[in-house]
Amino acid sequence: MFQTVFSIEDLSRITGLTRRTIRYYIQQGLLAHPVGERRAAHYLASHLETLLRIRRLAAEGFSLEAIGKKLNEDDRNEHAASARTPIPGTARTCIHIAIAAGVELTVDPAAAKMSAEDLRKIMAQITELLSSKKDEEFID
Repeated sequence: MFQTVFSIEDLSRITGLTRRTIRYYIQQGLLAHPVGERRAAHYLASHLETLLRIRRLAAEGFSLEAIGKKLNEDDRNEHAASARTPIPGTARTCIHIAIAAGVELTVDPAAAKMSAEDLRKIMAQITELLSSKKDEEFID
């Protein structure tokens, strides 16, 4: 599959941003580093899309800090959406936690962005809830 690549000059010409501004956005973490190093460094369509989003948000009056938060939020939402709709042929690792007979909690830690400590806290809360409900019919 052919992928379009851009030089920093190409990005500057297309977006109207200076090379210095593009490098500043990289330094500030708003834009990913180029692929490769030095003279071999190049940018992908995703870099161009991000720069255009930054320009649009800046034109709408967002500060660079707010733009950074918005870009991170959009990336998390995109990642979560792709995690919910897996691509055929991809593999995911999930954790299955037995809660009670016939009851199991399945967690995809990457998609849920949960640490082991988060899972332990959830299990403690579920265990506490179940122990308080032991007298009810549906739990033996």
